[in-house]
Amino acid sequence: MRVHVRRLLPLLALALGACAVSMSPVTGRKRAYAYSWEQEVRLGRAVDRQITAQYGTYDDDALQDYVRRVGNDVLAVSHLRRDDALPEYRTAKFVFRVLDTEAVNAFALPGGYVYVTRGMLAHLENEAQLAVVLGHEIAHVAARHGSQNALEGGLMTAALLGAGLLGEELAGAGDEIGDVGAVAAQLMLFRYSRDDERESDRLGVEYAAMAGYRAAEGAAFFSGLERLQARAGRIPGFLSTHPDPGRRGETVAQMAADWVALGFDGERVEREAYLARIDGITLGQDPRQGYEMAGWFYHPAGGFRFPVPADWTVDRQGRQVVLRPRAGDGVRVELAARSRHPTADVAARVFVHENGLAGASSYRTNMNGFPGARVDGAMDSGGSSYQVTGYWLEHGGHVVRFAGISHSAYNAELQYGIGEMTRGFRAVSDPGLLDVAPVRLVVMTTERAQRFADVVDPRFIPAGMDLEALAILNGVSVDAVIPAGTVLKLPG
Repeated sequence: MRVHVRRLLPLLALALGACAVSMSPVTGRKRAYAYSWEQEVRLGRAVDRQITAQYGTYDDDALQDYVRRVGNDVLAVSHLRRDDALPEYRTAKFVFRVLDTEAVNAFALPGGYVYVTRGMLAHLENEAQLAVVLGHEIAHVAARHGSQNALEGGLMTAALLGAGLLGEELAGAGDEIGDVGAVAAQLMLFRYSRDDERESDRLGVEYAAMAGYRAAEGAAFFSGLERLQARAGRIPGFLSTHPDPGRRGETVAQMAADWVALGFDGERVEREAYLARIDGITLGQDPRQGYEMAGWFYHPAGGFRFPVPADWTVDRQGRQVVLRPRAGDGVRVELAARSRHPTADVAARVFVHENGLAGASSYRTNMNGFPGARVDGAMDSGGSSYQVTGYWLEHGGHVVRFAGISHSAYNAELQYGIGEMTRGFRAVSDPGLLDVAPVRLVVMTTERAQRFADVVDPRFIPAGMDLEALAILNGVSVDAVIPAGTVLKLPG
């Protein structure tokens, strides 16, 4: 994948071959990195703003504190906190966040930013598994994998790392239109090599074991991810460089056994405490950030709706809403419910400037009584030409943005789709459409033996999930007979 980036933060403007030589926290030996540790911290801080803007942090202070506590326990025994580590590593502040998205993922940014999604938390069974997951991400930071890869991959990798730094607006165009606007963390995650991931698995198990956890619990976690991979037909983010998650589980189990043999026979599992913490979290998609019904997309948080064009699909990840035609990948429209700019006109002008749109036209408009602005322009990337059309509409004291991009050959489809959405844009005040609540995860104990399919009340299955997904969440099959007294995680 190639991503065209019009501008990068100054710290990413590195000359080809430039590097910083520093001691590796993991090996204790000097080696070359693309960035100094200080630059990695600055990069992480900058991209963190993009990540939290796109996905949002989960609104549960107690859960955030819990994940932070487990993360800091694991961090305390990592290479970054050992006596022989450089002062800049020992004093580095780590940030642990729970992101408000149903995606099953965890990732890290350079300099100490570690994320786990609420979707990942729902799939974990105990605190020991969480410790292994967080240990894996801490290991990416400790081994400075992002900086290593940026150096080995040259400026293109540096550009990939910076793609999410361009603010809320559409950043550029890629060979596959579905990758346009992807946040930097996703790009970084997919740039890790298999060797990087194996090293992070090894270190993650080491850190969890040294923190007193039963690290072997991490092995069981991968069987569920293997089922997710098989079902989706693609590898979930946490497995992106691991084509064989089953073998990965076996390897993690052996690593854990090796640490037990060394005397680190940690018994911290904390299943009951963990399940108590996730009891009540949002399960599946949160309709408050948007839902589709009868050909319309409703956004309760923004107080508006718009029609979904015929034969188009809606894809949601956290606060990001992407619409595409069913018949191809050549067109993409992104919705942003709130622009960071005060008026539609200002937002449009900044968009043109930041993206360097060739010969762009920009003018004020009025759509259904909503003051707004429209931009049409073009950009080239990787030998291909792209058309860009954006609408900004002022509504409820905020600016709503529809930013569309297409391969030039599909411009007609783009104009049709974005035109349908914006012409049909309407304010919504009906409490029945706005006062929607997400489905919550309920931890419950079965009273009698019965099939898993019969335990689940289909009325409560959330958007984006089905019976099979709930079975995977609990590590069982749909037709499995669940014994009485079994603790399950169900929608309620």
